[in-house]
Amino acid sequence: MKQYNICMVGSGYMARKHCLALRNSPLAQFHTLVVSSPNHQKGMEFQNEFRFRKVTGNYTEPLQDKEIDIVFICTPNQLHAQQTIESLRYGKDVFCEKPLAYTIDEFQEIEKTIKNTRQILQVGMNCRFREQYSIPYDYAKDNLLGALQYIRGTYIVNVMQSVQNREKPWVLNYPTGVLPWLHGGAIHTIDLLQWIGGDIKRVFTLATGTELGQEFIYDTFNIQFEYSLGAIGEMVTSSAAKRPDNFSLEIWGKNGSIIDQFLYLQKEERLETTEIKVTQEKIDLLLQFENMIQAIERDKQPRNSFNEAKKNFALIKAIEKSVATNKAVDVTYL
Repeated sequence: MKQYNICMVGSGYMARKHCLALRNSPLAQFHTLVVSSPNHQKGMEFQNEFRFRKVTGNYTEPLQDKEIDIVFICTPNQLHAQQTIESLRYGKDVFCEKPLAYTIDEFQEIEKTIKNTRQILQVGMNCRFREQYSIPYDYAKDNLLGALQYIRGTYIVNVMQSVQNREKPWVLNYPTGVLPWLHGGAIHTIDLLQWIGGDIKRVFTLATGTELGQEFIYDTFNIQFEYSLGAIGEMVTSSAAKRPDNFSLEIWGKNGSIIDQFLYLQKEERLETTEIKVTQEKIDLLLQFENMIQAIERDKQPRNSFNEAKKNFALIKAIEKSVATNKAVDVTYL
């Protein structure tokens, strides 16, 4: 069994989450840690905790190291695209946390680089590896629910205190015209809604920014979807709602529905209810990594491929256009 040498770029929240998931994996070996200041106490503590062989503040140094197999990019969002492109050009397979990029030009450059290098790129959409979402996906794809009629997603996470206290000041560094909450938070549910329901034909969105308008422009969205296969759907997402956080799915089909952790199937004149058992024996981040290794070894696309990220980006751009024009907008997949 091959052990893959990992270069971890970043030492923040998601870098730590990935290291905790991978440190006992027989497939992973922590090789080099890239931090903004290699002599900073936090960086040294991170290196010692996870036993990286090297630590550096020079991002290109490990890219030139032939021992490095996979680069994990867990840096501020605005750095993702360029660091992904550079890593691919050096012949490294890349795992990049979401969002992969903010602009069409960045996506086009990444796509060109993948075609030229034929390296594997996986994007960090770990919810596809959580059983509370992957089991409903399987039920929908196996046609247990029948033809899909309606899909609803909710993603509410109150980040007001964190944003207003500038705990991660880089979240406010985004290009003009971009609505950052869609790219950095709501994208989790956007991804699931497309993964389960398929391509989306048209969107209409209402948005408001009463709490984080200065920081995010809009903090709360109500999004209506029309799927290419005929279903309809909606999504409610907020970064500032003063209520408990909520990340849930609701799926209706001709034969039944899934609401939270329950499956409902129509049996003649009664509705049969079954609890969906979620065991999650392996953490989602580890399953995601193992899926990437399978893609590398079998020369195939991972579950969270560049093409999937590109579809999410196309949908987000349509949502942003709908907000700007107050009109329904057709989704144009790149």
